Amino acid sequence: MAKNLVLYFSVYGTAKKTAEEIARQTGADLVEIEPVTPYDSDRSHYNALARLAKKEHSRKRGILVAPEDGFACSAQV
Repeated sequence: MAKNLVLYFSVYGTAKKTAEEIARQTGADLVEIEPVTPYDSDRSHYNALARLAKKEHSRKRGILVAPEDGFACSAQV
């Protein structure tokens, strides 16, 4: 039987809560995608974050997936 995985990215926590609920209901493993350089999670800085995201979409950015069990996987997106 295949094991399910919920993989998520969340700056403000909304996606995290949704992913946690999906994982709970499905019995899936839960792994957060963590950027190499953390985003500013202060909501008052939203416009600056939006500008950064737009800039990053125009170039590749490394990501790191590091679940609690110590397994890590990096990728370019």
